[in-house]
Amino acid sequence: MILILILRMKRYISAYALSLILSIVFLAHQIIEPIAKNKIIDSYLDDVCFLPVAYGFIQFIIHNSIESTYKVNWKQAILGVLITSISTEILFPIFSDKHFADPFDVIAYIIGAVLFMILGNKRLEDIVE
Repeated sequence: MILILILRMKRYISAYALSLILSIVFLAHQIIEPIAKNKIIDSYLDDVCFLPVAYGFIQFIIHNSIESTYKVNWKQAILGVLITSISTEILFPIFSDKHFADPFDVIAYIIGAVLFMILGNKRLEDIVE
């Protein structure tokens, strides 16, 4: 029983490694940011991490409730970049003075989506137990 749980855990970690690593990087950055400032990292790291973490979470839910063969396709990845970019770079600045549009954020979202599609987009059934 314990061996089965360990093997299953290893499979999950392998399947969602990119999302897990970027989640840890994101959280570490939130803790370190007030102490160690770096304008480029502070401005774009969260944006690069966002879509791989979100897609990994979505895949986890779908793999465990609907279909273990599910993979995000490129249309869905592009749609995610568009929705995120429009909401955070156009709509949020319109409705709040706390937000401002930065076209480099869109590039960071694209980098994150491409990272996920290349390194993190796996079918659960393709991960060797």
